[in-house]
Amino acid sequence: MPPGLRTTAPLLIALLGLTACSGVADPIEPDPLAGAWAGVTASPNVRLVLSLREVPSGLASTLEGEGELSGAGPTIAVSIRGERAGAGVRLVLSSADYMPIEFTGNVLKAGTRLEGTLLGSGIMNLPFVLDRGDQAP
Repeated sequence: MPPGLRTTAPLLIALLGLTACSGVADPIEPDPLAGAWAGVTASPNVRLVLSLREVPSGLASTLEGEGELSGAGPTIAVSIRGERAGAGVRLVLSSADYMPIEFTGNVLKAGTRLEGTLLGSGIMNLPFVLDRGDQAP
């Protein structure tokens, strides 16, 4: 083997190996869901306004925050805990006086919309959309 090829062959093999590994999913971008979100349904009248913080951890992230949920009864303050993996989002809304409510859905429209369902505390798989910003449509 020519001397120049002996030194470039290992480098070429290493570069080919790095190229083959490039199919691994990219880590979660920092704070893509952080900020204000709001949504409302017409029937039953459910309104949710929340503020999220996101802590990335590799291919997933932890979500936490606070918000207000209103409907036929009084407006209640909720604490929020959840996670995001890829486009999938799961949020659990908790309040001392009520059973937890879970939002399960997906991130859409370049991170400006969350579409999914609400389940719990008397709400049964209610389709729900949250848009970025603090004003419900």
